[in-house]
Amino acid sequence: MNNIKIIIADDHKEFRSALKLILSKVDGIKVISEVSNGKELLDKLKTIFPDVILMDIQMDEMNGINATERVFELYYPNIKVIALTMFGDFDHLKSMIIAGAQGFLLKNTSKSELENAIKKVYNGEYYYSPSIKMDKIITKKKTL
Repeated sequence: MNNIKIIIADDHKEFRSALKLILSKVDGIKVISEVSNGKELLDKLKTIFPDVILMDIQMDEMNGINATERVFELYYPNIKVIALTMFGDFDHLKSMIIAGAQGFLLKNTSKSELENAIKKVYNGEYYYSPSIKMDKIITKKKTL
């Protein structure tokens, strides 16, 4: 099996470093790059081709929602995007799904959940963190 190639897009260097260290211990996953905002990500995609992008939502210069939209508009519809964020509310989830994200995780996720999400999304499935209260989201969605 080839490694799943990952780019981490997050504005916090320490978080990127910790995430890269965690993922370096997971068989079948390789972090090939990291960027601090959506603009850097789009520049990086001109030369590097990931399978999955772990995308923060709140970043300077270009946020994760806009960057996700642009990835699919300009580059590669086969790239998978997983939102990895502190924001577990309906509006952020909805915005990332509309932008094209196939997964949504909170930053306090466990290593095993992160690994599971990456592998499922890579294989064409959708993954949403169980800690997101989907019943509240579904109820709110029905009222829209």
